[in-house]
Amino acid sequence: MFPHQALRLHPVIPTNAREATRDTSLPHGGGPDGTSPLFVPKGVVVMYSVYALHRDERVFGARPEAFVPERWAGLRPGWGYLPFSGGPRICMGRD
Repeated sequence: MFPHQALRLHPVIPTNAREATRDTSLPHGGGPDGTSPLFVPKGVVVMYSVYALHRDERVFGARPEAFVPERWAGLRPGWGYLPFSGGPRICMGRD
């Protein structure tokens, strides 16, 4: 629990970017309210903030900026926790 919490608050890579290798869609982020799918054409670079993602109250609960290792008991944040990025180009230093 302690390492997860430390990496959540101090991610190895606080911001990252990925280039779309093919036309694709993100499940949300489009439309006037951000709930519609968002088309991403091949070649477009999508940037994201791991630092901000790791402080999302919807994933980590109240006071997400606080160091509380116990919050990991039963927590399964999925794509809400990316200290080493994710997918096929995940950081080799993870293991």
